[in-house]
Amino acid sequence: MMGSDAADHWPFGFSFVICTYQRPDLLEALLADLRTVLQEAREACEVVVVDNDNGNRTAAADVAQGSGVSPRRLHFVHEPKLGLSRARNRGVQESKYRWVVLLDDDTRLQSNRMVEDLSRVIRETGATIISPRIVCPVQPNWPKWLKCRLATGVGQYDFGAARQVINGRLKTPIGACVAFDRRVFLRYGPFPISLGYKGRILIAGEETVLLDRAMISGEPAVYEPAIEIEHPLEQARMTKRYWRRHAWYGGATTFRVAMLVQHTNYRWFSLREVAAGLYHGLKTIIRPRLGMHTAFCRERDVLFHLGRSAAAARQFVKPVPRSQEQDSEADSGRCKAF
Repeated sequence: MMGSDAADHWPFGFSFVICTYQRPDLLEALLADLRTVLQEAREACEVVVVDNDNGNRTAAADVAQGSGVSPRRLHFVHEPKLGLSRARNRGVQESKYRWVVLLDDDTRLQSNRMVEDLSRVIRETGATIISPRIVCPVQPNWPKWLKCRLATGVGQYDFGAARQVINGRLKTPIGACVAFDRRVFLRYGPFPISLGYKGRILIAGEETVLLDRAMISGEPAVYEPAIEIEHPLEQARMTKRYWRRHAWYGGATTFRVAMLVQHTNYRWFSLREVAAGLYHGLKTIIRPRLGMHTAFCRERDVLFHLGRSAAAARQFVKPVPRSQEQDSEADSGRCKAF
């Protein structure tokens, strides 16, 4: 862990960190939202755009330059080493204010008062981690299998219209949008580079590990529905092929996050997870759980458990100590079947 006292030297304000990868149209829309938010803000703010494409000059640079965000408030960074964790770590390191607000490039801000609302929550609660309400609008013409998938809350963080304490009550905030005091990052970070999307490799959970460590150690976390973020489903994610891959890597993510956060006896834990994944996968085939409205829901569940089992088997055969956050495809539990 990094030193924690260093954060006291950072001026109060909000650094919006956006990591982007080959999605200039989505980035342009989000920056347009942020331009309006910054115009309304009374607190010091900046926008840090981290382009994770390995090209020399990408469309993201042109979008950022033409966004209309004041150049003194906009910082564009190119991080050529692929990986969302690397990009997020770089974004935090390049930012200059006390509070960091992570934003996925496919999110949309629903209020121009976001900075004022964040400041109010900090004053009223003393929280060091704040999650807004994150919703995904569902279209009536979408297929049943897709609505079934979104009904599980994937990509969303919606627990109603009342402010709530997160610690021990709600699930860990998600990286689509989450704000945290820089001290949280310095004490419990950085984001582990063995996790986080890398192109088509959908290993996630890097924010889960960092935020879980923080909340287990007592950092106060709050869900604030007055701040609402829309997380639309882009066209590329509306295919069964995508959600099959998502299920497989979701299982691998579940194993890796649990391993990093909770356990030190890796070989025993890995062996147990191999057996558990195979057992639950077979059980789902033989006797689907209640609430599976389509055959595809069952297929996804089976792939999730197999992905979990495969990642655990790889860890059992070739253990990777927690101290070695290796950045490799083999370590990510890659599946080439999809």
